[in-house]
Amino acid sequence: MKTAVKYNIYLFITALVLVIFLLADYGFSVFGGKISSQQNLFPTFAKDTVNKIVIYIPGKDLIEIDKNNNQWVLKNLNNYLADQDLMNNFLTSVQELKSSEVVSKNANNLKTYGLDDINAAHLKLSKNDSPLADIYIGKPGPSYNSQFVKLSGDNKVFLVNENLGNKLLKTADDLRDKTIIKIDPSLIKSLTIAGQQITDLTAANNKFNPLNANGFIDAGEKVEEDTTKEAEPFAINIVTTNKTITINVGKMDKNGNYFVTTSESNQMFTVNSYIIDELKKLSEN
Repeated sequence: MKTAVKYNIYLFITALVLVIFLLADYGFSVFGGKISSQQNLFPTFAKDTVNKIVIYIPGKDLIEIDKNNNQWVLKNLNNYLADQDLMNNFLTSVQELKSSEVVSKNANNLKTYGLDDINAAHLKLSKNDSPLADIYIGKPGPSYNSQFVKLSGDNKVFLVNENLGNKLLKTADDLRDKTIIKIDPSLIKSLTIAGQQITDLTAANNKFNPLNANGFIDAGEKVEEDTTKEAEPFAINIVTTNKTITINVGKMDKNGNYFVTTSESNQMFTVNSYIIDELKKLSEN
């Protein structure tokens, strides 16, 4: 009987030590309980003060995005215009970023959360090179809209209420502004597609305005056409109150996107075939 009592006491002490260890290292979240409170991870952060964003993703080139004349540009990608809405939404997410209690304080656990030096993505937000937020991004959290993060110089792991990786951990091309044309509908006076005058401007406007690209074909980049599909080139002419905009639609690429150029720039784009085919149908009605 005494042996059994000693054994039970031993188990109790062992369990108690384990609980204390878990509480010290992981916080109450280890038990799957409700988060009692959330706090802003960057309480003094103001998104409008940021003028530089640096993104490092393991195995990829560093991306620097600078704010010039109130517009975000991709500094190491020919200063191409970035997707302004994407940038602003991301900065809003950082400003409103909330965390629960610390998930882990142990440096040995960083790899578990994807926050070790090899796997973690790194984001630095600054104003004139003065850091405003310096954060490492790890694995997604247990829910879709959550992620494990840590601050620079600290081993504390937080579970935050945003999946930052989905918002900004992309290639430089993904971050580019993909708007080909965007016109105030009230300024459009006439429209022709493949030589046919379009009378229902409202229906057409809903299909092409704005017209966004799938991707870009930059100068010197090899173009791979899809030779298995016949695509007859045609033009879309949009007459506005102050100018005429021409959209030239060419052949298709290997992924089923059309090659597109406009009179507004020297850039070549690729556009989803569904969008172009729907526009072409308007000229056939």
